[in-house]
Amino acid sequence: IASEMDVSEAFTHASRIREGITLAALLLIGLIAGLTIVVLRGSHLQRARRRDRDRRQLLSDLLENIAHGVVLFAPDRTLRAWNERYRRMLGFPQGFLQEGRPNRDMALYLAKRGFYGEGEPETLVDQRLEFLWNGQNSRNDGIYYGEHAYDVITRQSADGGLIITYTDITERK
Repeated sequence: IASEMDVSEAFTHASRIREGITLAALLLIGLIAGLTIVVLRGSHLQRARRRDRDRRQLLSDLLENIAHGVVLFAPDRTLRAWNERYRRMLGFPQGFLQEGRPNRDMALYLAKRGFYGEGEPETLVDQRLEFLWNGQNSRNDGIYYGEHAYDVITRQSADGGLIITYTDITERK
């Protein structure tokens, strides 16, 4: 059994811990109620993590079974999700695409490889990003890169992000 000083210190410390889970409950002298809180909150946290993992896997499975290149950017203009077909179509190297990578970094990589045509890469990137993030949905049929032609559809997501799909239409051209 802990002294009153220990209990007071435990409560003070517990109030400083963000959301007061697990550690705060352990600091509450190990009373049965505290242990129950740890078990319930720990169990809830595990279920939430499992649901998150399952949703991510479902999204990954869905994206990899689409016959188009697909990319999703968050409202802060960072990469949120993509499929392997997108990576291959645009020629990004393995490992280049990482969740959280700025859209600007990706566009600059493409501009330096000629994806947006001839010109100063920084200027081309500025123009591309302005076009993508202007709040307008768009469809560009016949964007050429190398020996391929792409139908590109850009849509703003409900949260203010961006969804872009690339369809190889080379055989139709």
